[in-house]
Amino acid sequence: TEHFTDGLATVADGLVYAVHSEGPRITANQPADLRAYDLATGKEVWKHSFPYPANSQPAVAFLGKGTGLSDRLAVVIPIGAQPLPDSTNLMARDYESGIVALDAKTGDLIWQYNMPMWPYAMVAGDFQRLMHATLCLPNPYGS
Repeated sequence: TEHFTDGLATVADGLVYAVHSEGPRITANQPADLRAYDLATGKEVWKHSFPYPANSQPAVAFLGKGTGLSDRLAVVIPIGAQPLPDSTNLMARDYESGIVALDAKTGDLIWQYNMPMWPYAMVAGDFQRLMHATLCLPNPYGS
């Protein structure tokens, strides 16, 4: 199986966290994985799959509320499809996205937030440049 990423890897507490997308190139709603590898051996420790791209950098931190920090280390990553310039229906797409927090040691889901559906190909101010200038189509909530 071919895999690729346009995200970044993060190293924390002896593990390397990296995103992988399935297939030879990115598509708008492409499955992806966040995987943890043992830093010393390179062996895969866990894998968590997503229904759409995870093309960003995972953040690793302790989750907690108030003045005390939690003792639970988490890996948090934004997921979602970005607009594609070669799409035949660029102006009429719905872009799903969200933010996921996983237990950094096990990959178990801690929480997930699904963003409201984004029914546009661009953000405010980009429409007037669509046919006349370079258009930046970044990853949603990307690093």
